[in-house]
Amino acid sequence: MLKHNSLLAFEDEKLVGFGDIDKNGYLDKLFVHKDYQGKGIATLLCSFLEKSVSTPSFTVHASITAKVFLRKWVIEL
Repeated sequence: MLKHNSLLAFEDEKLVGFGDIDKNGYLDKLFVHKDYQGKGIATLLCSFLEKSVSTPSFTVHASITAKVFLRKWVIEL
């Protein structure tokens, strides 16, 4: 059994982002290539990752840069 759910995001067969969450709702990894940021890829990855686990809350240890996105994402949900 896998300990994490992982997703990859592709555009024209090019890997542009990925995300990873564990069964307890810990968002372990979230990355979008700089040329593809601002296009909703991270939001889409987070939405699918959130739905892949059955937990009422989520945890993340984020960089200063990522906190801006994550705060927006949480508020919009």
